[in-house]
Amino acid sequence: MSGVIGVGVIFLIFTTIAFSTMSVIFVGMIPTLVCYIVDLTPGCYAFRCVASMNFAGVAPFIRLLWSQGHDMSSAMGIIGDPFSWLVFYGTAAFGWGLFFSVPAVVSAIQTLNAERRTNVLRLRQNELAEEWGTEITGENWKPHEISASPEPRAVA
Repeated sequence: MSGVIGVGVIFLIFTTIAFSTMSVIFVGMIPTLVCYIVDLTPGCYAFRCVASMNFAGVAPFIRLLWSQGHDMSSAMGIIGDPFSWLVFYGTAAFGWGLFFSVPAVVSAIQTLNAERRTNVLRLRQNELAEEWGTEITGENWKPHEISASPEPRAVA
């Protein structure tokens, strides 16, 4: 609770010093605020993805604001520009896309690596069985069939 109060105090101090910058940040980071409210995943990974991508979309407009004089009329020009809204929401959507797609890609890659490693170990087991014979493997052992290339499975 004290962390939230501390962030609130810092936010108020920065708002009084740089109101135009905070206006652009607040309007630009609305998708991040919504994501923070709806993200129920442990570790808040959706929030992390959306917040980082959303801030990457807001940062060029903050730089533009600072180069145009850092006044409220420049901030209203940025906030009123439809292109800036497209960038704000587009980068947030890209963060959502990362959140939904990257785990599936990583899972598919890990599955392929595990299947490849299994094939390597089965091949080595077959070689050892040929070398040592049935005294080691037992009478009921049958050599493994090794697939040449593992096929990716659908990730649920």
